[in-house]
Amino acid sequence: MKVSSSKSNSIGQTAKSGGKSGKSKKEEWKYPVSKAFYEKMCAKGRKIFKELGYGEIWMSQILPTINEYLLNGTRITRYWLKDDFYTVFVCLRQDIEVAVARSAAARQRAAERRARKEAEKQAEEDVEKQSAEGLKKFVVKK
Repeated sequence: MKVSSSKSNSIGQTAKSGGKSGKSKKEEWKYPVSKAFYEKMCAKGRKIFKELGYGEIWMSQILPTINEYLLNGTRITRYWLKDDFYTVFVCLRQDIEVAVARSAAARQRAAERRARKEAEKQAEEDVEKQSAEGLKKFVVKK
């Protein structure tokens, strides 16, 4: 019988443990921003709520809205949130949009680097293969 448990970290991810090896497996990061930015955004939201007089815990009430925006780009309107909550969302949305664009550009640059390295590696292998074939022909002709 396999027993597994899950723990939630500060940014809503769960790590599952159990199984034969006993090693924990972390859930893959699904947001288009870095974990560091996500943590900073949450801290900023808690600070805004605290200054508005709500308390930091209210950030957990708006977090599903922010997560939906990060994953699908769904913009929530004032109809769905209280004015103060909507204000916090709008304040954070500007930072989110900048971070998403920055992360997308970084992923694009990384993909280009990987493609360039793969092309260089393939070219080296082709040269080595041609050199080896040429050497075989040279040796056979003698």
